[in-house]
Amino acid sequence: MVIVKVVKTEEELQLAYEVRKKVFVDEQGVPEHLELDEFDSSSIHFIVQDGGDTIAAARLRELETGVGKIERVSVLKEQRGNHLGVLIMEHIESYARE
Repeated sequence: MVIVKVVKTEEELQLAYEVRKKVFVDEQGVPEHLELDEFDSSSIHFIVQDGGDTIAAARLRELETGVGKIERVSVLKEQRGNHLGVLIMEHIESYARE
């Protein structure tokens, strides 16, 4: 079963970072020091899991009061085409409206 979760633990945060590293650093060649940045500590992170496997991640960063920016949306290559990007975006948008 596919679920979207707000990251609440250090372990979940590391799982989000692992997905981002696979997509942005390993696959797209983004330098790791640019991928993990100073905004990670103040952002709200999200992961998508399927049967315990973390298969997508993203973060929500508050730019100013009431204004957020969704960033670092990443879906593992083998999971693309399954509408996980739409799923995580809808979840983050709903979270932000609350």
